[in-house]
Amino acid sequence: MAIEQIVHEAAPVVSASIAIFGITFLRWRTYVQHELIRSERDNNECLAPFQHDCGGVLTVHHIDPRGRGGSEDPTNKLTVCEAAQKLLHGPLKGRFLNEMRDIAKARTELGRQNGNEFEFPTGDIKLPPMV
Repeated sequence: MAIEQIVHEAAPVVSASIAIFGITFLRWRTYVQHELIRSERDNNECLAPFQHDCGGVLTVHHIDPRGRGGSEDPTNKLTVCEAAQKLLHGPLKGRFLNEMRDIAKARTELGRQNGNEFEFPTGDIKLPPMV
């Protein structure tokens, strides 16, 4: 999916969120980055490195939590399903960190070699009007 398409598809969601929750532009940038990571880098697949009953909505999980100094860099994020996310915040908390870091780093490096930074564009992209 092209970055322009992701940005334009995000506009109604973000516009509604701004009206309701006072969401910031920084949050929109994060939303777009997560969409790029989930769809472009991780191919809409749960990449949790452990056996589980995969199911639910896919989400982008911070391997090292932001509250503990984890970054917003794509190498600190991995697409997992809702079931895996619950396990990672529950009984598996703190486990599989090295495996997840290795997967995220390898996929990000491969994408960067192919010219994708998985970041919100800073160039001449035309943003849709906010409602």
